[in-house]
Amino acid sequence: MAKYHLCSAGWLESGRVAYPTAYASQNCGSGVVGIVDYGPRNNKSEMWDVFCYRMKDVNCTCKVGYVGDGFSCSGNLLQVLMSFPSLTNFLMGVLAYSNSSARGRAFLKHLTDLSIRSTLFVPQNSGLGDNETLSGRDIEHHFANVSIFYYSDLVNGTILRTRLGSQLLITSSQDQGQLETRFVDGRAILQWDIFASNGIIHVISRPLKAPPAPVTAVHTGLGTGIFFAITLVIGAVALAAYSYFRLHRRTTGFQRFESEEDIDVTALGKRQPENISNPMYESATSAPPEPSYDPFTLSSKGPSAPGVRLT
Repeated sequence: MAKYHLCSAGWLESGRVAYPTAYASQNCGSGVVGIVDYGPRNNKSEMWDVFCYRMKDVNCTCKVGYVGDGFSCSGNLLQVLMSFPSLTNFLMGVLAYSNSSARGRAFLKHLTDLSIRSTLFVPQNSGLGDNETLSGRDIEHHFANVSIFYYSDLVNGTILRTRLGSQLLITSSQDQGQLETRFVDGRAILQWDIFASNGIIHVISRPLKAPPAPVTAVHTGLGTGIFFAITLVIGAVALAAYSYFRLHRRTTGFQRFESEEDIDVTALGKRQPENISNPMYESATSAPPEPSYDPFTLSSKGPSAPGVRLT
């Protein structure tokens, strides 16, 4: 009955009255699973509920953002991770990482991003104790965000690149019974191909440990920061010194000019005005100079003056 579980009896097409149950319950069908049948009813005017469905026309599909056959659907990596009680220790570490830093929040967003296809290795609770903590680098070392790798793709010698840029090596071994066990960096893969809408999950025996952060990158960044800090300090000192000497020179020059040209203003009112000759004025108003000769003296060579009678 398509997994219906109803405690409301209704009419069936054959004139019978019944109701479906999907699991045993004393309050509904007295523990009977299936069809609780009241049998054919002679009085067709009895008031019962009606069930309307057609099994052949049912086509169940998962809504957007989920994958599955319609009867069972899975969400993104984070949703699938939350649905497994045996993986809660790793989940708690992921949530704590997301609450502690911006990079942790970005990692959590990757687990829910439907535009990426990733492979996530998750240690089971028995391999990750309650008192054991993973660093942010350790958590991201479990995440291969290049592509989806199914269990069949994880053959001996396969190398996966993680979100950190580090590598994971896949190895395998067989016991005497020819049973193969595959490992990722020495951790056995216990359960595989758990589908999510944006990736796949493989359960491993113990947590992975990320390699140490590259030392050169840290030293380069530290050296660059120190260089810029020293440059700023030197520039500030040079600017302060320049401003001080410039201001000192201006103050000294002004004081020298004031000492050399200092005038006693009170003495100006006591001084008597002096006569200052004006050459231009004197040259314009002074009488012409006396001639060097007597105009009334006769010259033996020169002509006589007009209007003068000689005797």
